[in-house]
Amino acid sequence: MMGETFLSVLSLLLLNAFFYCGHAQDAMLTLQPNLSHFFAGESVTFTCDMGESNATDWLYKFIWNDQQIAPFSNNNSHSCYMMTNMSGDYQCTGLHKGSVNIIKESNTINLSVSAQRSTATVTAYQTTIPEGGSVRLTCSVQDSDVLEILLVQTYPRLQSRNN
Repeated sequence: MMGETFLSVLSLLLLNAFFYCGHAQDAMLTLQPNLSHFFAGESVTFTCDMGESNATDWLYKFIWNDQQIAPFSNNNSHSCYMMTNMSGDYQCTGLHKGSVNIIKESNTINLSVSAQRSTATVTAYQTTIPEGGSVRLTCSVQDSDVLEILLVQTYPRLQSRNN
């Protein structure tokens, strides 16, 4: 009985020491736009949230593939233009200003960056469409494994113009 009590107290002390003096992993790294793949030249903004009401109590640093890309500062966000060599794991770390012993590490976000955006080509098989007629369009994307098409608006019937 005494041994079980001792182990329980020891467990609570270790858990308390971990949360108050060590690394806690309850910070949240988010990015805007919220994508996992970028093209060279596109901008991304990383935001580090410590999960507490007062973000000014923390210093933030941003990490890419275990290398610091932004040193500790008061700014909880970091923006950059992506380059092809910037694929990898991103993370942030928060250091509490009131106690250097309180450090939080965020989740890891894996991003990939490729050289160039694929271009889509839309082709109409007819260039002259009679009034009330229809047209067939095809869309092709070169050098892409993914094709995502969004039809913004369709016109069931186009009106002719009389000049």
